[in-house]
Amino acid sequence: MMMHWSVIRTGDVIIARFSNPPMGYFTAAAAQELSQLIDEWEQSDARAIVLTGAEGRFITHYSVEELIAFGEDREAMESIGTALSDGYHALLRRLATLGKPVVAAIGGDCMGGGLELAMWCDIRVAERGDFRLGLPEVRLGIMPGGSGTQRLVDLLGEGKAREMILTGCIVTPERAHAIGLVHHLSGDALQEAIRIAADLASLNPRAIANIKLSLEPSGERLSREANAFLDTMRSEEAILTMRRYIQTAPERRRAFLDDLD
Repeated sequence: MMMHWSVIRTGDVIIARFSNPPMGYFTAAAAQELSQLIDEWEQSDARAIVLTGAEGRFITHYSVEELIAFGEDREAMESIGTALSDGYHALLRRLATLGKPVVAAIGGDCMGGGLELAMWCDIRVAERGDFRLGLPEVRLGIMPGGSGTQRLVDLLGEGKAREMILTGCIVTPERAHAIGLVHHLSGDALQEAIRIAADLASLNPRAIANIKLSLEPSGERLSREANAFLDTMRSEEAILTMRRYIQTAPERRRAFLDDLD
């Protein structure tokens, strides 16, 4: 039985909903569950996948508590090396090579590791609302370590991606749509994502699978990011900044990251 993901099917479309109340943070356990789901989807006769969230969020970001525990155990960190990033990269690349289209329905905060996951989905639909998307890691004293430095460049181009990552800028859904971070803006992201997924499910699945395989990014760039992330996590300033974040009241944490609040 899964703790963080619930799955339903409508026609040829599977809808997988992530939930981790109250804040919607992603965790190692949630990643393991997603890997199990991908195993099932590879064997399923369903022809499209929709990923969405719950409690007014998509995936807020990766658990900072888990990152602090990783960074503070220096002996384990040196022993593990880049395995944390490598494992997340491998998980997300499985979405890229899954022979079925994956549509993200983003109805709430989608930052850090959550945005990294969304950026590996084939199509992203954001709901209009008061939430943010982006890679704010530098405001926590670290850097994106789950493919963000590479995928954002692929989507926005080097210039805009460089600015957003260096400043930790997070944006509204409307701005995300305007700059091309999401493909569609909707009053109901989930229903629009299901509609798009159903349309994709009607197309030749072999063509879809081969298109996705042809578009898969190179793994060499991800390796550079993994090593850079590990080096950043060795910094005492990173641990202190992340500690200040988790000591902030949950309802104020987005303001910690957001220069729009």
